Amino acid sequence: IGGGVVTPARTLFRPGTEWYSDIPIPDFDPDAAAEDLAEWSAAHDGLPLAFTLNIQPTPAALTQGRFLQEQWQAVGMEVELKQAEATSFLLDAVMGQYQAVLWGQVGSPDPDYEQVWWRSTNSKPIGEISLNFPRHVDPATDAALDDARATDDPATRKEAFDRVQERLAED
Repeated sequence: IGGGVVTPARTLFRPGTEWYSDIPIPDFDPDAAAEDLAEWSAAHDGLPLAFTLNIQPTPAALTQGRFLQEQWQAVGMEVELKQAEATSFLLDAVMGQYQAVLWGQVGSPDPDYEQVWWRSTNSKPIGEISLNFPRHVDPATDAALDDARATDDPATRKEAFDRVQERLAED
């Protein structure tokens, strides 16, 4: 999708950046995904896992959305894409009016600028404005963010942001 120009990121930060860490996350395994999906479906009266993915109103987002849709459909999920104009897309995201949303935000030179998206205090109930879009609430993530903010030592800050990445990967 990135045409060889963009380096894929498997965690919050891209390889080659000072904040990157090789945080373990599951490898791409469509066979295992299909098995997990079959188990899920069997536990839900044979229903398919079906959802709508909200995407931004750009050609790039449509390309990304179609790519994800194809990957998910290949293992048995039913995925509909919803591409809305920018104001509606943004309002749906901050209000939690989505089943899944394709959103890119990380990219500041210092991860401290990104804390607003990850802090539990910025997680609000669906229907209220929430900058923590997935409404992820985790005291361990908050503690790591606090530790990163409490020092100017680069190694200590890196270790704290590694913990943030580990918590988000676990969840």
